[in-house]
Amino acid sequence: MKCPFCSEEINDNAIKCKHCGEVLNQSAFNNLNNQYSRESSNYVPEDDAIKAAFDKIDANNGKFVAEFNGLALILGLIWYMIKGMWAKAFILFILVLISGGLLAIPLWIYCSFAGYYDYYLFKVKGKNLW
Repeated sequence: MKCPFCSEEINDNAIKCKHCGEVLNQSAFNNLNNQYSRESSNYVPEDDAIKAAFDKIDANNGKFVAEFNGLALILGLIWYMIKGMWAKAFILFILVLISGGLLAIPLWIYCSFAGYYDYYLFKVKGKNLW
């Protein structure tokens, strides 16, 4: 079978084209996505801000949503460590050290806008890294 979007050869049972990434069978794709959504995980957000951010990420099919996190802005990498994301905190800290501190402010801003998404990946998807 050929993909209707990119005309590359794909498996007859394909849900998503491996070449262009287009969804070929929306209902099967939604069923598969629902298997890995927050509802299938045992995690319950500890506060309303995290729940609201996770709801927005879920509404975007688990893809990145820039959601401001004031605590992550104030605490930076310490917020990541408090939440148990040691590996990401360590990698970001090493980047700051290697850059001689030049990346400190951009990474602090990164923490404030990607913190909730990183936490979502950690708690819901079980990913310790990106």
